[in-house]
Amino acid sequence: GNVLGEHRIPTTRDALQKLFKGRSARVLIEASTSSEWVARCLEGLGLEVVVGDPRFGPMYARQDRRIKTDRRDAKALADALRMGAVRPAHRRSDASVQIRRAVVIRNGLVKARTKLVNQARSICEREGFAQIGARAAPERFLDALAELELDERLAMDILPAMAEVQALNETIADLSTELDEMVKVDEVARRLDKVCGVGSVTALAFKAVVDDPSRFASSRALTSYLGLVPSEHSSGDSRRLGRVTKTGDTLLRALLVQAAWCVMRSKSPQNAGLKAWANGIAERRGKGRAAVALARKLARILFAMWRDGTDFDPTRAVRA
Repeated sequence: GNVLGEHRIPTTRDALQKLFKGRSARVLIEASTSSEWVARCLEGLGLEVVVGDPRFGPMYARQDRRIKTDRRDAKALADALRMGAVRPAHRRSDASVQIRRAVVIRNGLVKARTKLVNQARSICEREGFAQIGARAAPERFLDALAELELDERLAMDILPAMAEVQALNETIADLSTELDEMVKVDEVARRLDKVCGVGSVTALAFKAVVDDPSRFASSRALTSYLGLVPSEHSSGDSRRLGRVTKTGDTLLRALLVQAAWCVMRSKSPQNAGLKAWANGIAERRGKGRAAVALARKLARILFAMWRDGTDFDPTRAVRA
């Protein structure tokens, strides 16, 4: 428990290698955006690295709550590692990291396109072209815009944005094709892709986030990990449930909710069972809660299919 030395360095590979090269030690790192590459850098130098789950309270038991500095945090983490008060966070495989990287990049491009389209749509509506806002999805906005007889000045004003939208459409289409190819060669993603409402992007995102289904004791543990379970404030005989916790991966949670909305709006006979189940909740609690409940159900279905190696059965899903 004695402090042998303290160093403050920039979080760069050169600084880490200079400080830790030739040393033998155990290192604890809080799970964060940069924790994985730092851990791999230190492991490459022969050190034993533990990436700690920051949601594990005992890891901060020795931390001063009134005064928080990086130096005090480091001391608290060193004490936690020495006493074994650490819960290691899951570290994704290289394949899952690569899949998630592709999904995140595509999602960023889709958001950028939506923002540009919304800006152009707003400008057009101010000039009396309100009908374009009701019928054109972002990926079809340029086609709808071409059908209108815009004022020459208005067309020139929105031309830079439309050029960017066209480039984004092409890039997003190329990335979507790459993701489709990744699904074809991945047995798990190919099976998950067959679930109603779930496409290539959602299947790959689910596989990348879960990574290893055996680390979850049950489907309930998974939905809790994804933030799709209600928050709870209970004491004694009083039990109060609130909104979903929204912990875990934001992108996957949004994709699952989007898949749920697709099922609820679908007219396919294959989706009839799940759609009826969700509509029953919608009549009692509203469509928003029904979509979240169906997203939670879809997550459990995907988990069970991956864990058991089974294909999607819509009738079995509704009975469950």
